[in-house]
Amino acid sequence: MSEDYRYEPIPDYGSHMSIEKFIMDVKSGCLIDYDGHGKYATKYRMTDKIVGPSDVKKNDLDKRFTHIVWFNK
Repeated sequence: MSEDYRYEPIPDYGSHMSIEKFIMDVKSGCLIDYDGHGKYATKYRMTDKIVGPSDVKKNDLDKRFTHIVWFNK
């Protein structure tokens, strides 16, 4: 699979969380698409690849990543 993203530093703003926590927050209704968006990340770096709560509902998460950085609107 080709790398179709770039890595960036994780900013001071936004919520850096594990992908498991992101999934739990979406399933519990804490995060919805209207609230904002996320970017896939690792423990130390963020990508420019966007992820949203609807991706969880469609079972369309990129499992190569362990974390999400969430940005509220």
